[in-house]
Amino acid sequence: MFDDPPGAYNDLHNHVGSVLSGVYYIEADPSQGNIQFERSDNADYHMPLDVAKHTYFTSTRASYASKTNALYVFPSWLKHSVQGNTRLSSRRRYGLLVSPGWRQHKNIDAKAVSQQIIDIEVAPNGTRLYYL
Repeated sequence: MFDDPPGAYNDLHNHVGSVLSGVYYIEADPSQGNIQFERSDNADYHMPLDVAKHTYFTSTRASYASKTNALYVFPSWLKHSVQGNTRLSSRRRYGLLVSPGWRQHKNIDAKAVSQQIIDIEVAPNGTRLYYL
């Protein structure tokens, strides 16, 4: 579990070595910073300049509120960030990673991640679900 104090934020990043990522907000308020997803496919260079209304299909960024009991699951390659917590109380959340075997990936600090793991489930096909 993560306890994000006032001012906490996450820079733009993705989760190398995982297939799916997610966040479950245990205790959060929309004023404590949205999670933002950004397209990295250069769609803005291919969209018409005179789009009448921006939608999730014509935008390069989507933003979702941090709120109690919200669960967001997304592909791990999708770059995302979390805005700063502007309240005086902490934002509490669980992070989720689904990986076919992240410990073997050379770019992941397995020791640092394993210190944050609170539970692991292993599916019959060997896929691991890590609760951070």
